Amino acid sequence: MEHVEARSTHLSGWPLVLARAGWMAVFLLDLSVFLIAVPFRMEELRQDPYHLTPALNKFGLSINFFVLYSTLLEGMLAVTLISIALIIFWRKSDDWMGLLVSIGQVSMIVVLPVIAVLPQINGAWRLPVLSIRSLGLSFVILVFYLFPDGSFLPRWARWLYLLFLGCILASLFVPDYTPPAAPIDIQSPVDAVTILAMLAWVGSGALLQVYRFLSFSDSVQRQQTKWVVFGFSAVFLGLVLISLPVLLFPSLRSSGIPNLLYLLIDIPLTLTGLAVLPIMIGVSILKYRLWDIDILIRRTLLYSVLTAMLVLVYLSSVVLLQAIFQVITGQGTSPIVTVLSTLAIAALFNPLRYRIQDFIDRRFYRSKYDTAKALNSFAQTARDEVDMERLTGALLEVVVDAMQPENVSLWLSDPSEVKT
Repeated sequence: MEHVEARSTHLSGWPLVLARAGWMAVFLLDLSVFLIAVPFRMEELRQDPYHLTPALNKFGLSINFFVLYSTLLEGMLAVTLISIALIIFWRKSDDWMGLLVSIGQVSMIVVLPVIAVLPQINGAWRLPVLSIRSLGLSFVILVFYLFPDGSFLPRWARWLYLLFLGCILASLFVPDYTPPAAPIDIQSPVDAVTILAMLAWVGSGALLQVYRFLSFSDSVQRQQTKWVVFGFSAVFLGLVLISLPVLLFPSLRSSGIPNLLYLLIDIPLTLTGLAVLPIMIGVSILKYRLWDIDILIRRTLLYSVLTAMLVLVYLSSVVLLQAIFQVITGQGTSPIVTVLSTLAIAALFNPLRYRIQDFIDRRFYRSKYDTAKALNSFAQTARDEVDMERLTGALLEVVVDAMQPENVSLWLSDPSEVKT
């Protein structure tokens, strides 16, 4: 394995001021455009561009259900991306690689299909929106190529990235062409080639991360970056899984139940894949032993997963109960379905939260989880045990299980020898 000397990415003085100002400008620009586009995106979906109304009606649903479904999931992803970006900026704003990773998370919100609606409303938006999306995508790909130490490894990767920049800049000057915002929007062979090219660039970044991990990282760096490597790979895999069906089976883009089912699966799968990366970066932050933000990261993980699961349960229960209600009564939508679904969510909140917290503790905080479990077990033993030898034996077992020392001994003072 080749060893590469670590390089400093710390900033100070005027470079630090300019880097933070640039971060703030990109952050505010991306967030503003996203918030402006959301109402127009909802209105566009209400116009049923994918012709979903007949299929939705067969399940007793209206187009408003799909609008809510899509908007809630995209909003959840945006909140997750922005939250992780702000955490990284808070902790690493004096490090240019930390700033790049942070702005890469924010830039992912302008890569989503939300802002693609703006050029359709007004043609004057075309070049600004394409420029913003291209800038955001260039930040995301650059993070793929540079993480974690800010260097191109192998060195020829920089030429690959420059080729990507050349292609994406050239696409801005193709007259009257707007790249598809998602695979479902493919309308021509050129659109299909564009999607395949994007998959290739994201895949090259993921492969370079794996290559760096295997060929250049030492044991400590591997422990620090393994979660992020998994995150990069998950993003690529998620994009492939939602793109290939549309590329292989164009009929999925036609109106009907297959199209509806594809979209209902495609949206959460795509957004989950994109959310994995910032969550894994959050886990990687813990691996750098930033224990003072431990609780914040744990809460972010907990409530991101909890919110996603509750939304999916709610929407699934609405579809199922609506279908059952329609079969029994022969009527369409009913407020009873909404009430029952809301009550189910209220009943599931605490049990689901405890189970998710337990899973997170066991997977990401194993030592703390094992220690807490051992201490709870010893506390129960101490309440019931009166034999001193058995009690000390149980105490030694707790220490061995929790800390795993090479040797352990216990010294007890004689109360009769204690002077008062």
